[in-house]
Amino acid sequence: MRSALQLKATRQLATLSIAIWEAQNRIRHAGRRLGNRSIGSTLLVKGLEFERAIIIAEDAMTRKDWYVALTRATTSIRIISPAERFLPSRDQAENRRAL
Repeated sequence: MRSALQLKATRQLATLSIAIWEAQNRIRHAGRRLGNRSIGSTLLVKGLEFERAIIIAEDAMTRKDWYVALTRATTSIRIISPAERFLPSRDQAENRRAL
């Protein structure tokens, strides 16, 4: 709200709602700032990029989860799994077709 009020005052925008929209738009374009280490689900890290990623294999991970997890790292990926081989679980749509 403070940013919107400052925008309204300095840029003389027509309304406060326009200034709020401008402030929110700036935040969206700036992106989320993350620390050196972050822990998150595939839903939380979707759209973000990291130098290194460590993936903990879960039985419930779908193909979409694996895609998001495997495409986050720019330099290296490490997968921690109790098994040497693993398959992604079926997506809900695939489960419905199988029934």
